[in-house]
Amino acid sequence: MKHRTLLVALLSILALPPARTSEPNTAPAGPGFTLDDLKAQVPMTPEGRFLMEIPQILNTSTDRAVQELLLGQEVETTGQLISETPGGEVRIFRAELLCCSSHTRKCSVALEFDGASPDAAGSPWVTLSGVMGFRTEGGATTPCIWVKEIKKTLRPAKALLP
Repeated sequence: MKHRTLLVALLSILALPPARTSEPNTAPAGPGFTLDDLKAQVPMTPEGRFLMEIPQILNTSTDRAVQELLLGQEVETTGQLISETPGGEVRIFRAELLCCSSHTRKCSVALEFDGASPDAAGSPWVTLSGVMGFRTEGGATTPCIWVKEIKKTLRPAKALLP
């Protein structure tokens, strides 16, 4: 198969070494899979950002090739802000339906801010855009978003992702 599909790329369960967290890399990541391939498979906003759901972003933690392509790229997503402790790390959260309403997966991605973090009290719904990065937490590579813009929004009609 000449090109891997995004589904395979995002859902593979490879053991990965820690990802780089420096400058963006737009070179091909693996044989035949390029940034152009990713752009063809992931919706883009009119501003040129990858429009990704929280579970999609979270699943990038398992594929080094996709990490290399997304590192430094702008993304946009919608979810609820959460913080496990007052004044603690703020994350963006969304629930994903696995098979039926009693089986959901709660997905969250770490957020980084240049200034003070927004108040996550009440878990407000937001749409945010920022730059994709990756960091190591407990020996595992996890995605994070360096937030450039954040605005409150209404709860989506389908708050639970299919």
